Amino acid sequence: AVGGRRIDWVPSGEMHIARLMWYLPPLEHYDSKTLAYVTRLLGDEGPGSVTEALRTHRGWVDELVAGADTQPGLYTKVSVSLVLTDAGLAHVDEAVALVFAFLKVLRDAGPEKWRWDEAAALAQLEWRYYKPDGGGMAPDLAGRLVAGRVGVCDLLRGPFAYRRFDELEIREALARLTPDRLLLYVSSPSFREAAGEPAAPWGAGRGPGGPDVDGTAAAEGTGGHWATEYYYGIQFKVSGFSRRSVDAWAGATAASTGASLALPPPNAFLPSDFSIVPTPRSQQRRDRVAPTPGLLLADGLGRTWLHSDSLFAQPTASVQCTILAPAASGDARAYWATALLVALSTDALAEAAYPASAAGMDVGVGQGIEGLVVTASGWSDTVLRVLKLGASALDPASIGAAARAAGAKGTKGAAAGVAAAL
Repeated sequence: AVGGRRIDWVPSGEMHIARLMWYLPPLEHYDSKTLAYVTRLLGDEGPGSVTEALRTHRGWVDELVAGADTQPGLYTKVSVSLVLTDAGLAHVDEAVALVFAFLKVLRDAGPEKWRWDEAAALAQLEWRYYKPDGGGMAPDLAGRLVAGRVGVCDLLRGPFAYRRFDELEIREALARLTPDRLLLYVSSPSFREAAGEPAAPWGAGRGPGGPDVDGTAAAEGTGGHWATEYYYGIQFKVSGFSRRSVDAWAGATAASTGASLALPPPNAFLPSDFSIVPTPRSQQRRDRVAPTPGLLLADGLGRTWLHSDSLFAQPTASVQCTILAPAASGDARAYWATALLVALSTDALAEAAYPASAAGMDVGVGQGIEGLVVTASGWSDTVLRVLKLGASALDPASIGAAARAAGAKGTKGAAAGVAAAL
């Protein structure tokens, strides 16, 4: 079986990346979305997620991405990619242990139909209001057709088709994500010194598949020795996992890793009301698009403007709140202090706003000419809830927590560059 090995390699870029990969038997039923169920939870970024444990609490990663792909008749590949910080590079084994600890949480909970139904509801929303990418649509559809990943009748809808909840298939997939089946790829520019000058490719002068250049396994990067890949000249080495690492990963739990891991609760930002709000009579036009915003309300707290549009008849809204604060850009120091405030607020939003993002919503805190700006967009039914979430990121307690987290990570995240400027 493929697995049980770590492959270190020297990248051309400057990022530290650890990629966990498992090769499984092919899962042919695209409409059961078994892999989507697993990777959606692995890639969650909300409270209790492995991303929160690695990024917010430990400062070991800047980003975590989980995904899967099936080559019909050949294999299914599941991957978890970690963009590591400098500190995280020194804790790769512990980061891997956290991933396995979260997989244990997933196995212990078992497949839950309501989670699959929630993902199906979100996919149905995407399909109902599908906006095709004109430039990339044709090659994407051709690729699906050639690969045979979906039926012809589902060529467009395939990625959004949820028809069969297969509990057994989910359990089997989770059972195969084990340390002995893991391929761990780690790339870092810091490996360049250990790798030394690129040697002649292992197949130099003879083509791939010939005898070792020097008669040892080292020429092929095995046994922990650096070698040069034949086709692209990539420096790499392959080593087996130690029994200690395998045992630690196999027995990893939330308690043993010291992490507060939990599966996400139901998504509170999933909309249920898709009715279209009528356009006010004062803004109705023959072309059904109001040329300018109309003033709805003006009082001691502020002014509210509405720019309505009934042309596209979408149950969506975009809200922008500007908090007037001229002092925020009174001088250079005030400007950069406000930028730091915005960056810390953005960091504070990272985990809390993930469920909203998963539901197709956007929220942000920004800096404008007149002061601070809070924006929210997405489904009309839940846009105000998302707006309140964005405003809560400006709360001093949230900013303080984000500042402490940034300090623990060595000011990684959105606040890093601004803090340096100050």
